[in-house]
Amino acid sequence: MSVEIALPKERTIEQVQQEYGAVCGQAGHLSYQIAVYMEELDKLQLKLKDLNLEAAALKAKEPKNE
Repeated sequence: MSVEIALPKERTIEQVQQEYGAVCGQAGHLSYQIAVYMEELDKLQLKLKDLNLEAAALKAKEPKNE
């Protein structure tokens, strides 16, 4: 009884270069998404800072219970 195992076919340089290009495209897209998300995060952090300052100002105006 003989068992045949399908070995992966050796690829051509063109196939490897094509996959390389596709992976580069994916990496570029991901890098762009990260940049966009970082900008959004910066905006949210500025909003949090503004809210914190607003809360501190309101707190300072509260009458002191002594």
